[in-house]
This record gives sequence, structure tokens and C-alpha cells, in this order.
Amino acid sequence: MIWTRLFWNLLMMGIVSITLLNGGKTKQEKIED
Repeated sequence: MIWTRLFWNLLMMGIVSITLLNGGKTKQEKIED
């Protein structure tokens, strides 16, 4: 149970970080344009 929770927490954090990075890149590109 504990290991599964840690795994899902890391997975969700990874997805969130990736989405934030992608969003930041798109925002920067829009600003540059």
C-alpha cells in the first residue's frame, strides 16, 4: 500500500511538472512572437 502510494505520488508529480514545463514553453513562445 505504501509503495503504491509513493509510486502514484511520484507519477502525478512528474506529470504535473511536465505539463508546467510545456505550458511555460508555450507561454514563452507566445511572448516571443
